Amino acid sequence: MKLGLVNAGLPAKVSSCLRTCAYPPLSIVYLASFLRRQLPRLELVLVDDQLGDDLRFNDLDCCDLIGISANSITYPRAIEIAESIKCTAPAALIVLGGIHGTVMWRQVLTNKPCFDYVVLGQGEVALLGLLVGTPVSAIPNLSYREGDESRRNPFQFVPIESIPPPDFTLLEHSSYSRNFRKHYGNKSGLRSAAFTSSTGCAWREASGGCAFCSIPPIRHSRLSPCRFWTHVQVVQTAAHADFLWDVSDTFTSDATWVGQVGEAKPSATDVSFHVYARANDLADARLLGALRRIGVVEALVGAESFDDRILKTCNKGVTSAQIFRALRALQDAGIRVALSLVFGLPGEDVQSLNNTIAACERIRQEFAIAEMHASIITPLPGSPLFSSLLRNPQMRKLYEHIDVIPHEALLGDYVRLFTNCCVEDLVEAYVTVDNMFPSAGPFYLREDSPVYQRIGYRGMI
Repeated sequence: MKLGLVNAGLPAKVSSCLRTCAYPPLSIVYLASFLRRQLPRLELVLVDDQLGDDLRFNDLDCCDLIGISANSITYPRAIEIAESIKCTAPAALIVLGGIHGTVMWRQVLTNKPCFDYVVLGQGEVALLGLLVGTPVSAIPNLSYREGDESRRNPFQFVPIESIPPPDFTLLEHSSYSRNFRKHYGNKSGLRSAAFTSSTGCAWREASGGCAFCSIPPIRHSRLSPCRFWTHVQVVQTAAHADFLWDVSDTFTSDATWVGQVGEAKPSATDVSFHVYARANDLADARLLGALRRIGVVEALVGAESFDDRILKTCNKGVTSAQIFRALRALQDAGIRVALSLVFGLPGEDVQSLNNTIAACERIRQEFAIAEMHASIITPLPGSPLFSSLLRNPQMRKLYEHIDVIPHEALLGDYVRLFTNCCVEDLVEAYVTVDNMFPSAGPFYLREDSPVYQRIGYRGMI
């Protein structure tokens, strides 16, 4: 059997961010690595639609099973790909994976016949079951049609210890290296790759998570310290990398584990890391020392807002004072700081936006920010915000049964119901802050949006 795995790209006119095409698509690389470990003779075709290499799609015509990975933004492109494949290879079975299908599986199966199955959460056991011919009703993490009904099978969790490291020899890595050097001029001498050291989110497991988060509620698990370094060495060798982005949701949530990873570091390993950090974790001096021993040179702190009322409302679990202390601690430890902000969180108003802008003015004077990851809220399917929106009868009627989310309309409805400002206020604050720092680029905002035209598009990267 021959398997094709596709990473769906952004739809036309949706702006990309700095990371786009600078790192390989981990979703399909991890799946391919797991399945090749289980089925050594499995033929694989990996296609990253983000790169725009249409020629690779020709190789999918001879695949028996094709998995397409998509989030809520790239889902429209996943539909285009699936419908095209159904025309050229009608016998192929097409599976949708990713967060959008996990949450919207029933809507997808109801509205889009181009998808034969939808994976729920982790795709490893679901795709393996399809490949080896397990009866569909017995395959974990799979949803499917049975007559006029859509059904879903029970969920089976796969801990990260059971998943092999991503094998980047399965795809051509040079395009990502070129894009990384092009996008990150200040890191042009580095060779990049990405991996993950955990599944799920410790904060979500402990508290219910941030209101805007659409990460699937997969159980939190971490690589053991020794396995962490095994994965690092495999990725380094396969991708010839010396700079790794650990995409796990929060690297710093367990100070004991971070310390053990630092102690387990092989003496000959020379690699640096970009990780995600929670501000309230960074008050621990021992943790900061362990990050330095591991080789963390850059940490992204999820601030989201500098208004304590907004932080509390969205269940962020930190205060603005803690965020400032975290920035200071990282800078004093010699770790570069990247910062993320989200404009339009529940209860946002002009005053809270001004508080965040004023804090950013202070940050610009006191700290060297390596990257600003700013975005305007979108209540994505799977997030508590989207669930809250659907509790409104009018919104439920509009959005409950559709599989393609009209994001611009959804944003307008959300802002009207959950904030005390307008979309123009959010965009103006976004552009103001984004222009203060090295920008990671727009996140899903279109340059030709009417909102941009009203306030004046100012050439974001």
